[in-house]
Amino acid sequence: MHLLSYLLKKTALQLIKLACLDGYSTYDGRRIAMMYKTSSRKKVPIPINPELHIFAFPTMSPSQFDCNWIFYNHVQAIKPTTKKLSQTIITFKYKEQLALKESYYTIEKQMYRTAVCMLSFSQQNKQSS
Repeated sequence: MHLLSYLLKKTALQLIKLACLDGYSTYDGRRIAMMYKTSSRKKVPIPINPELHIFAFPTMSPSQFDCNWIFYNHVQAIKPTTKKLSQTIITFKYKEQLALKESYYTIEKQMYRTAVCMLSFSQQNKQSS
């Protein structure tokens, strides 16, 4: 399977914000809630649409042009590059790979934070049922 590329007039952050609105909330509201629940202040994972299990995390500050947004449920594996241990390769479930300049430790930490975010929503849903 090959990925299609599109050129858009919106930034990744603008698209994330619109997707949050489609999920009946705001990006800022989701971000503030996750900062409260996880005590994270930087590179906060965003529950874009928890009912549809859509969670993403930024690879760096979302205000940075080079920020990539990774959707947790699409990741198959992460590993450090063999050339530079300070970089990471993400393999997605559809077999495409993405090389990131962020360290393996940083991406692993972001995956963990997002898993905690997902778990908190899962537990909340079980308690309200």
